[in-house]
Amino acid sequence: MFTLGIIGYSATLPIVGAFGLFGGGYDTAVTAYTDKYGYSNDAVVVGTVLGDARNGLAATGNSTEGIFGGGHDTANTTYTDKYTYSGDTVVVGTVLGDARYVLAATGNSTVGIFGGGYDTAVTAYTDKYTYSGDTVVAGTLLGLARSALAACSSTANGLV
Repeated sequence: MFTLGIIGYSATLPIVGAFGLFGGGYDTAVTAYTDKYGYSNDAVVVGTVLGDARNGLAATGNSTEGIFGGGHDTANTTYTDKYTYSGDTVVVGTVLGDARYVLAATGNSTVGIFGGGYDTAVTAYTDKYTYSGDTVVAGTLLGLARSALAACSSTANGLV
């Protein structure tokens, strides 16, 4: 956005190359809204809405798809959305094993790990989501139960 005199102009630039995807959250209510953020040109465009409006969710993905999981709509949820980048499509994914929100997610090219969060108390529970088969199994417990945590991947195991 730039201002010329007292008139503001906003140009929507197309996404060039790889992008990040933001989804869900809370504005004045829970939302299913998504934004695509172009890494190379700092452009932001609207993506396809998620299937369930919720906040406190987490997301992970590989080079072809993103998985948005957990969160809180009117209650904690196990719901996941599978967002395919190439066609900007969203379908229901495999449910997580524990309904929780304010969890974190990380992953590599084959699996995503959803961990921690709050179900009826802070939790150390993890779900291992395999992208290729859309399967979810319980993972190894985290060392400390907590909510509102963050996660990242190393280059050795992350997307390279």
